[in-house]
Amino acid sequence: MKLAYVSASQVENYRKCPRYWYGRSVLKMPEPPRPAAEKGLKIHAAAEEYLKTGKLTEDGEIRPIVEQGLVNLPEPGDDLDVELKFEMATWEEGPIWTGYIDLIDSRSAPVRIIDHKTISDFRYCKTPEELLSSTQMMAYARWYFSVEDAAEVEVMHLYLRTKQPYKAHKVSALAPH
Repeated sequence: MKLAYVSASQVENYRKCPRYWYGRSVLKMPEPPRPAAEKGLKIHAAAEEYLKTGKLTEDGEIRPIVEQGLVNLPEPGDDLDVELKFEMATWEEGPIWTGYIDLIDSRSAPVRIIDHKTISDFRYCKTPEELLSSTQMMAYARWYFSVEDAAEVEVMHLYLRTKQPYKAHKVSALAPH
């Protein structure tokens, strides 16, 4: 068996449980829908819409959750890379590493790579040190360094709490090239 593509979530799933990874990535077994995951997808979509259009049309519970994070996001604009798909080689004849970066803010110095995370309790937030050892965030930084000449990038998780009171919390770290 040869995988054509690999992603950070696949690597993390394999590290946690090879059997779970095999079921999801090789056998393509669907995961039952989880309310928290469905809510997270709606929050991501609303944040993405805001960054692309400057509008937040989502009503109900989603809107106030996203609004809490807006102070940590750049002003919307065409010069932002939102939900950017990337691919990069792993090794010769190896699978292609693929992923979607929620936001690249090239207006900031250094460039900021942001991933939106939904969370029920901030005690589960990663630390800056954990961000620098995160498979996902380091893959994003590695890809960025492969297409841009930069000495460093800031990697950031923007946590949006899904329980009241709704709040946002950011964690960031500088990733050197």
